[in-house]
Amino acid sequence: MLGQLSIALQTLIESGAWDKDDELEVKIGGMRISGLSQTDSKNPKWSPNYGDTQYNSDSFIVIQNNTKRTKI
Repeated sequence: MLGQLSIALQTLIESGAWDKDDELEVKIGGMRISGLSQTDSKNPKWSPNYGDTQYNSDSFIVIQNNTKRTKI
């Protein structure tokens, strides 16, 4: 999996679309964070703790090139 990511980044660099010194930001999508405070008597199976992060099975990675990003 890491090899495929490396190949994709190398392709972007070799094509001239990106430079090796560009500032990248990596984000994970397809996740959820519990935003509800629960009582102490909650059922942990159905009520995750406040702030718990859970990743879905179809999560994805976004690589944002901040150097090439258009500034408004």
